[in-house]
Amino acid sequence: MSGHTPGPWIQGKLLETALTKKWGHVQRESAEFHENREIYANFQCADEGRGRILIAVCNPNMDEWRNNARLIADAPKTKEERDDLLAAAKMALETMNYIPVFTRVYSAREAGKASIQRALEELKAAIAKAEGKE
Repeated sequence: MSGHTPGPWIQGKLLETALTKKWGHVQRESAEFHENREIYANFQCADEGRGRILIAVCNPNMDEWRNNARLIADAPKTKEERDDLLAAAKMALETMNYIPVFTRVYSAREAGKASIQRALEELKAAIAKAEGKE
């Protein structure tokens, strides 16, 4: 996988433009329906959406299409949060190596490290799968 279109991505919406203000109720509802199932990058109200890049279109025949559209639109933000979580988990694991070891807490510390290490490996596997590197 060579990457992705940079975020933020947003779910499409009908903009209030000189043209759309002239539309009737039925035409506006139809356009809103189509916009809501599309995901865009570079969506700017200032240019009336002309510079937007279509990322995805959700299947309107699925009951979950609205939720799918929101989930896809949140993907770049979720990736940033995932990367932050991965860095925090690595730091926690490294920090545990510097905690003074006392006989009573050794097994608890080792169990904690093992738990963090497992979670870290699962997170790395999920990231590799999401990025098509699996």
